[in-house]
Amino acid sequence: AGRAPPRRTQPLPNHLSFQLPPGCVPKDHQIEGAHTIALTGRGRAMLWDEMRTGKSISAILGLREIAATWFPELGTPAAPVMIITPKGVVLDWVNWIRQWWPQVPVVAWRGPNRRRYATQAGVYVVGWGTVSVDAQDTTKSRSPLMHLGHRVLVVDEAHRAKNPTARRTLAVQRLARRADVGYIELTGTPIAHTAKDTFTRLDFLS
Repeated sequence: AGRAPPRRTQPLPNHLSFQLPPGCVPKDHQIEGAHTIALTGRGRAMLWDEMRTGKSISAILGLREIAATWFPELGTPAAPVMIITPKGVVLDWVNWIRQWWPQVPVVAWRGPNRRRYATQAGVYVVGWGTVSVDAQDTTKSRSPLMHLGHRVLVVDEAHRAKNPTARRTLAVQRLARRADVGYIELTGTPIAHTAKDTFTRLDFLS
């Protein structure tokens, strides 16, 4: 599907390939991040911008670039996006999606009746704790997240998955393997101690 990505040395476009809703005005580095996701990385990228620089919006714009340029099904119930994020910002992500990508149905995958959302959304936003529970293996009864059919996985605060044996790391690994269109990592602290902290996430990327 779609065109080949440009060479790494080729300048990225300074404009988006789609129309944004009124009031949504991205910064230059967010547009660059969107193209890094959609073109240079072919849907696979790590955004390590500093904290409070709007990586979440960069990621949403990158998803929209993918949908606008080479995978138009993205963001539909047939080709959903899964976003893993800290529990405290799950609803923030839902609101950002509604603001910056209002065409797609988005739900917060949480609560005791969360399974009822299966097959209904184009974007599922999931807390880190829920991922450990709902992607613990490959069975549908115990791990419904593994069977939502997501094509892109976005991992916010991805440095939380640096321990290769932790339950949440293994859960993200399972989900990343099913994300055949893209994997997007967001973190302002990619390395806490040594470069080994990135090992598991490079595995997700590949």
